[in-house]
Amino acid sequence: MRLRHLKEWMLLPEKEYIINQGVSIRGTDVQILSFTIEEDKNRLWLIYEQEDTFNDELEIDIESEHGDRIRTNREEELEKIGRNNIYKSFFINEMEIQDQRITFSSSSGSTIDEMNIESILKLQHFFKKGLIPDAWDDIRLKNLVIVEFGQSEDEDAPIIDNTRELDIKLNINPDSKEVLIQHSFKVKFGEQDKNTKITYFDEELKRENFFFINEIYSFDVYEYIEKQVEGIEDLEIREDTYNNLVETMERVYPRNKNLAVIKYETRDDIQLNFYMKDYLDRQQIDYNNRDSFIDGDPTISPATSVGFIWGFKEKG
Repeated sequence: MRLRHLKEWMLLPEKEYIINQGVSIRGTDVQILSFTIEEDKNRLWLIYEQEDTFNDELEIDIESEHGDRIRTNREEELEKIGRNNIYKSFFINEMEIQDQRITFSSSSGSTIDEMNIESILKLQHFFKKGLIPDAWDDIRLKNLVIVEFGQSEDEDAPIIDNTRELDIKLNINPDSKEVLIQHSFKVKFGEQDKNTKITYFDEELKRENFFFINEIYSFDVYEYIEKQVEGIEDLEIREDTYNNLVETMERVYPRNKNLAVIKYETRDDIQLNFYMKDYLDRQQIDYNNRDSFIDGDPTISPATSVGFIWGFKEKG
């Protein structure tokens, strides 16, 4: 690691407006810490305690159930869905403060972990500012969640007067929930027959639901990475970026295979995840970077969604 990489993890704002207010968001006590003005973006920071519902005893029970054997990807995915439904999350899309409106276009959050240097550095910053309540001293680190919301890039940074009362209003996006479907179907690569409809029973809605498949095609992850880094002028940064991306991808995507991508349409803005059966039945080899995949396809129309099928197609 180089010093510049460590600096990227540090919170070094050009300006910081201290907010330090506690609010309740959907039953969760949240501490709004500050709003930072930085070189690359402006961010709202908050921290909250995640309920310890998925406790150590349950984790031990799961480990005992599976013993020393390596679990299948299916078992890992089922556990992940269970965890996601236990943990709370929310997205603040707008904040009003001192008659100014700030909209947010992105968010990122993580639990505090002894091995996560970035989260420790950020927590240290807010400790030094006196923004972490003393009453939290006995909270387990793994239950603390620190979240940042990035201001929309086309907006000017707000000007906050800390000598005035900070009257804050938050606009929270509707909740989303990941539910299990487990409906199998067979498809072929290439453009699909018109109105190829897949019907399944939705346990959450307690009724039949459906989606349309438009196309399935191969996607070369490594070719995509090469094209993405071409625009980086600094050769050293370009090489470092390329090597870091490739190193991450090699843990997930075999070099000799392409990723399968599916274009589909649903109603009610439902997003789907697809998995090949042989992938689900396979034992997991790498536990890291399970969510490291490339999002988006600029050629896809707004009415169509894109999903990556976990499983691979031979090149050629």
